[in-house]
Amino acid sequence: MITLKKSFELANYYEELMRKAYMFLDPRYVVKTVEKHFKSKSYSAAEDEVIEVPREVNLDERITNNVLIDFCGYMLGEICRLNEAVEKAKNAEKESFDTLVANNAVKHRLIERLRTLAEIKSSEIKKDGIAYKFNETGDQVRYSYPMEIVKTIDFDRNAVKKQLNKLRAETEEISEKIELMKLNIQVDYEGIFTRGDSFEDAVLTYLENR
Repeated sequence: MITLKKSFELANYYEELMRKAYMFLDPRYVVKTVEKHFKSKSYSAAEDEVIEVPREVNLDERITNNVLIDFCGYMLGEICRLNEAVEKAKNAEKESFDTLVANNAVKHRLIERLRTLAEIKSSEIKKDGIAYKFNETGDQVRYSYPMEIVKTIDFDRNAVKKQLNKLRAETEEISEKIELMKLNIQVDYEGIFTRGDSFEDAVLTYLENR
């Protein structure tokens, strides 16, 4: 059994292992390259050469491409098994963990907008305006004149602050509840990996346990 928080951390670790496995299974690394140098065709005294280009992947020699492919299949099964265990643990709770998280996210987005509104202030800017006129000879000339730009907030700042404070209190309360659920909800799952082990160590652990 592991806590919900640990299951989230483990899920992230599993995703990282898969990401690295995909990287090592890139088309550049899964082909064996042999260079055949037919030097004698141009210079009869030269010897032809066959050179096998070494793998560009710096992994333990036991970790072959076939092992990596099998490892991906195993990890897929573990990820699905963990997801199912997490879902089962969540469903056993009276209150929906996912709903709490989703609702808090929506509230935080509104908080950010209200916070921006609360920081807006009315302003008055004095500057010179530019216009054009025709002079006595009929030529168009430019002239300047004083002007003011007045910006006044067009909403109830007090109502915004009131709603902002209310939402902040609600999200803090929900966040505390979410954190407690992460620590208290028990997920029925046990894996073979130690979170934090290197990719190479994880694959070797898989080899030892398969």
